[in-house]
This record gives sequence, C-alpha cells and structure tokens, in this order.
Amino acid sequence: MHKMTAMIHALPRGVSIPLARLGALIAIVAGLGLAPSAFARIKCDVQTSGTLARLPSLNISADTPIGTVLWSASGVTITADCGKASVTGKAEDAWFYRKDMSLGNGLSLYLTYKGDRGNTAKGFNTGTSVSNYYVPTIDGTLVRAIVDLELVKTGATQTSGTIATDLQAVASIASAAPDQTTDPANFFVAGLSNVSFQANTCSVRNSSIAVDLGQVAANRASGFGSAVGTTSADKAFNIDLTCNTVTAGTFGVYMQLGGTAVTNYANQGVLALSAVSGAADGLGIQVLKGDASSRTAVTFNTPWKIGAFPMATTNLSVPFIAHYYQTATTVKPGIANGSATFTVTYQ
Repeated sequence: MHKMTAMIHALPRGVSIPLARLGALIAIVAGLGLAPSAFARIKCDVQTSGTLARLPSLNISADTPIGTVLWSASGVTITADCGKASVTGKAEDAWFYRKDMSLGNGLSLYLTYKGDRGNTAKGFNTGTSVSNYYVPTIDGTLVRAIVDLELVKTGATQTSGTIATDLQAVASIASAAPDQTTDPANFFVAGLSNVSFQANTCSVRNSSIAVDLGQVAANRASGFGSAVGTTSADKAFNIDLTCNTVTAGTFGVYMQLGGTAVTNYANQGVLALSAVSGAADGLGIQVLKGDASSRTAVTFNTPWKIGAFPMATTNLSVPFIAHYYQTATTVKPGIANGSATFTVTYQ
C-alpha cells in the first residue's frame, strides 16, 4: 500500500510575486469578460436589388432652368436583412443614411425619406430594432425604407458630352453612428452614362424678321388718320422655333419682345417709331400676339408663355399681328419704322 501525502507550502514572509506575473494574471481576468462590453453593432445585407433605379436616356440642355427635375421615381422600396455583429449586447435600431449625391456637371440626385428631401448626407432612425445575431445563411430582421428619387439640374451644365460614370451611391442601411460605415447594405442609382448634354432647347429659324406694313395713307375722313385709336390694315407674321422634343424636364417656354412703347400707350402694345430724320409723327406700331380670332396687345419687356416641355412637336410657331396705330389727333406723314427684339427663355 502506498501512502499519499499532500504538502502545503507557504511563501516565506517578505517574498513577493513579480510584477510581470501579476500583469499576466490581470490580463487573463480581463479576457474572461470582466472588461466593459462594447456598443452593439449590426451587419446588413441587401435584401432587394442594390440598384434602386436605372436612368433612361436623358438629353439636358444648357438653357434648361436651374432647379428643373429632369427625372424622378416615386415610392422606391429599399430592403435590407440585418443582424447584430456580436452575440452579446443589447438590441440596436437600424439607421437609414442618405449619401452626398452631387454629380458635378450642374447635376445632383435628390432623395426624399420620411418627407425629408435633400442631396447631402444625413442619417435617420428607421425605428426597426435588431436583436438577432447575424448569420449569413439565415434570415434576420428585415429593415425597409420607402424613398423618392430625383435627378435635378442644380447649376450650369455643359453644351455637349456625357457623364463618364454609370453608378452613384445614394443610400445605406446600417448601425447608428459612428459605426455606420462598417458592414452596411449599400444602394445605388445606375444609368448616369445615359445622360447627354446639348446647347439649346429651341432654336430660332430666322433670327431677323422684317414685317412690311407697306405705304399707308392717313385719311382724315375715316379709318386710319381720322381719330386716335384708328389702325391701318393688319399684317400677320410668325416667329418660328425648332425645339428638341427629347429634352428632359418639365418647364415652360417663354417669349419676350423688348422695345420702347409710345408714352401712355404701353397697355395697347404700341411700339414707338425709330427716331430718324423725316420720321412720321402721331402714330406708332401696335403689336398683337395671337391670330385674327384671338389676339391681345403685347406688353413690351415682359415674357409670356408660348409652350411647355415635355413637347410633342418640334415646330413651335408664335403668331403676331402688326399695324399702324394713331396716337395723336393729327398724323404727320413720314418714315414710320420701328424695331423690337425677341428673346426666348425657359422657366
């Protein structure tokens, strides 16, 4: 029979444990989980397609008004599958993040989420709590967001060319800050390379138009020359534009006639005669917009709407009527010419 004995040794008084060993013991204790736990973080995968939309072919004119919405998509659903990155830790709300979406070239994408429209980075709490552990092969917590997307002209655009890149990041679903850039589900808009630039929306077929009112006799007995407000025979003419119907955006086409009205006859659209030697007096040239069935006096230096985009036809013809208009009791014969400058703008 063997006899087993146990011996207990006590450290002699004054003997100490080396500091290096003590440090190792503390490190082991910390490794057992006694240190404070980190903030929970989530991982998210794209549940639906990461490409939210693809832009169609878009032609953008240099003269399209800044602020015009060139393309839009409403009610786009974003879905991500999320789970906690760590088995431990509390549940965490998933956040939705809008990206910076300036494209350069005078263009930007805009995203609206929960009524907040913008093109700069911003985070939103989705209110969806994620408590499950992330496992790639197992469905986790589905986080959804519904957004509206727009392509907007925000500045001057070039007169030709295209956008070189095709893809733009617009949003992500991820952890709350500061961990939003780690393991997010990212979403994009594609088709930017389908955007092309052009110089003009509409062009004028004839930039100089001569309207011949002919030689007119002033008759003191009746008709033109007999009283203030009488007119000569009508002379109809048109200003014709050719427009690119595939120009993107919804906006109005406006025309303006620049000229000097006869004093006290601006409301009647009476253009003053050119000041030349031998000029006639007591009359002006009345300019009416519209045709014989529907015409109103032009207000000089004030634009009015002549069309709108999208436009179905390439031809845009603006009708006018001109004639002499008596402005004084007596008409003095002489040269009776006048000029006005027309301008086309977009609003």
